[in-house]
Amino acid sequence: CTFIIKFYIIFCLGLKFFHYI
Repeated sequence: CTFIIKFYIIFCLGLKFFHYI
């Protein structure tokens, strides 16, 4: 994930979390 926008980071984190499940 790239750290460009806070929202982007949150979205990426959420996606990763979903992928983990």
